[in-house]
Amino acid sequence: MLNAAYFPQISQSDVGGEMEATYENIRQTLRVPWVAFACRVLATVPEYLPVAWARTAEAMSTRYAEQAADELRERSLLSIEPKVDLKKRLRGAGWDNAQIEEVRRVVNAFNYGNPKYIMMITALCESFNLRPVGGGDLSVELRSSVPKGHPEGMDPLLSLVNANEAPPEVQTLLKRAADLHYHHGPASDFQALANWPEFLQIATDEALAPVVRTETFDLKARELIHRARELVQGLPGQVGIGRAELMSTCTPGEIAGLTGILFMYQRFIPDITISLIRIGECLDGSEAAAKSPFPV
Repeated sequence: MLNAAYFPQISQSDVGGEMEATYENIRQTLRVPWVAFACRVLATVPEYLPVAWARTAEAMSTRYAEQAADELRERSLLSIEPKVDLKKRLRGAGWDNAQIEEVRRVVNAFNYGNPKYIMMITALCESFNLRPVGGGDLSVELRSSVPKGHPEGMDPLLSLVNANEAPPEVQTLLKRAADLHYHHGPASDFQALANWPEFLQIATDEALAPVVRTETFDLKARELIHRARELVQGLPGQVGIGRAELMSTCTPGEIAGLTGILFMYQRFIPDITISLIRIGECLDGSEAAAKSPFPV
C-alpha cells in the first residue's frame, strides 16, 4: 500500500532495460552517485528520458557544464547568521569523527551533483518548451570533456531510504523535510541522509528550518533559476527535445505531465541545492561549502 510519502517514480533499484542504461549513463556522465528524483519521475514516461538524455549527455560532459555548475554552487550560499555549528552539535550528541565523516561524504556528493542537475533539468525544460538552449560558441577547452565516472573519494551509488517502506519515525522526518520546502515529496538528498535519522532531524530542525522559505531563501532560488536559464544557452550542440517532436510517441496526457514535471523540478532542485549547501556551510563553513568537493 502506498502512503503519503510516495510519489510515482522508477527507483534506482527497480529500473531495467534501456532505462537502466540511461540511469547509469547519467550517473557516469555527471560523475554523481545517484539518479535525481526528477529523472526517476521523468522515467515514468519511457518514451522521453532516454531520448532527451541521449541528446543532452555530450553537452553535460563538457568543461563548460562543469564550470557552470561550479558557478551555481557558489551562488547557492546563503551566508545567513547565526547558523548552527553542526560538528559541535553532533559531538555533543555523542558522534565521533568517523561518524561525522560518513555524513560529510554524503553531503559533499550532493553538493557536487545538485548544481549539475540544475543545469540538466533546466536544459531539458527549456528545450521541451521550445526556448533557446544549446548551440554555444565555445573555446576548444570549454568544449572538451571532463573524465567520466565517479571521482576518487565518492561512493559510487548512494543508498536512498525508500520513503514508502521506512519506519514511521523516518517517514515523519522525510515528510518534515519535504513540507518545510513546500515540496511534493522528499528529495534524494534527504532519502540518503535518512540512513542517519538523528543527523537528518538535527540538520532539518536546526540548520534548515530557520532559513528555508524565508525571503532570502526564495530570492536565492529565483536567482539560480534565472542564471541557469542563461547558462544552458551556452551549452554546445543540440540539447534536449521539444514537445512538438514527441507528438507521435507520447499521448497528450503524457506531454502535459512532462510539462508539469519539468517545470516543477526546474524549481525543486534549486531549493534543494541551497538547502544542502546550507547544511555543508553549518558543517564545514562557508568557504568549503561554496567550493566543488571534487574539482576537475
